[in-house]
Amino acid sequence: MADYFFGELPGEPVGTAYPNRAAAARAGVHQVRQQGIAGNRKVGCASIVLSGGYDTDEDYGHEIFYTGRGGQDPSNPRGPHIADQDLGLSDNAALVTSQLTGQPLRIIRGSGHDSPFSPAAGYRYDGLYKVTKHYPLKHSGDGYLRWMFHLVQLTPEEASSYTPSENREANAEAYVRKDLGSGVAASSASGPSSHLVDPFFHQPLMLVLPAGQTDPGSKVVVTERVIRDTKITAAVKMMYDNTCQLCGTKLATSTGYYSEGAHVRPLGKPHHGPDVMGNILCMCPNHHAAFDKGGIFVDEDFQVRTHDGTLIGVLHINDAHKLDGNNFSYHRAHHGLEVVAVP
Repeated sequence: MADYFFGELPGEPVGTAYPNRAAAARAGVHQVRQQGIAGNRKVGCASIVLSGGYDTDEDYGHEIFYTGRGGQDPSNPRGPHIADQDLGLSDNAALVTSQLTGQPLRIIRGSGHDSPFSPAAGYRYDGLYKVTKHYPLKHSGDGYLRWMFHLVQLTPEEASSYTPSENREANAEAYVRKDLGSGVAASSASGPSSHLVDPFFHQPLMLVLPAGQTDPGSKVVVTERVIRDTKITAAVKMMYDNTCQLCGTKLATSTGYYSEGAHVRPLGKPHHGPDVMGNILCMCPNHHAAFDKGGIFVDEDFQVRTHDGTLIGVLHINDAHKLDGNNFSYHRAHHGLEVVAVP
């Protein structure tokens, strides 16, 4: 049984390239040469190679929907499915164990992986992720069941304890120049250490059935997601140092300061708002909720008012933050707040 290593290996920072699977195995970044999943049900999953094996894989960079292993003829592992995947299979069970333990796993992308985030050739180590949930998915083509695993990249704080100090400078460069990794910035002679925050790390929403059913059961629900460019939201939040533009609140937590990026004109149907800085505000959770529900709005002079028109403040705007007034007009019209009642 392999002695699997969890976390980032010293001297193998984010962005390290490997010409083939054998080289990645020799480096220890992916300790098996054939399987896409390195690990077992007892210790969990240490690493995954994304190499284009399944059409149900979805790769959004810092968020991945990964298909488990199995279901094909053992003599033709790349062939069509002939059976449902088995969650009890050792590789799939390893991912379930990682979800339960919270241990991180390494993501290695291969050039054969159909994703804009894949390297042009060979393989590349792209950072640490965690398994947040797993669920069954019936394939629309062959009808066989796949087991899907939702992977989310570790936050800078989460990745820090699994990152060797000698890798930090290279990781920071990979984040800034290549958009790879969790954005942990190293100390430099020009200034203190800091974090480049990329908040693509919200826990998945769990729908809880109402009380009254002792055995409610479960079902698979297919949803349509809007893919957000979280780097833009991160830039707005960094611009205001996580301080609410409406009330000046800077919410402290045990892992740092917390704020939310609010889209003035919502994304997706039927609003089709743009995912650009001119449509995003940095807000505290309370004012974000009130703004989204029409409890407060911003008038043409960027003054903040309650739904009945009462003036409660002025929106703080950084000189570099070029807001689009058309989005605020849309917000007011959508909530029936175009006319200000109280001067």
